[in-house]
Amino acid sequence: MSRPQPRRFQRTDQPPLLTVFCELLRKHPREIYAITEDILGGLRLRFYVDHRFT
Repeated sequence: MSRPQPRRFQRTDQPPLLTVFCELLRKHPREIYAITEDILGGLRLRFYVDHRFT
């Protein structure tokens, strides 16, 4: 965010998503865990509702 964006998007100078995620996890573990839990909880709930009412 703080560094300027390259004018032309090139895949080589973008770090892999997993690396970015690991960096974030290292810097803000609590927030990431909370977000992940929310996402998983939402998916689980939707899955449960879909299977219960179909």
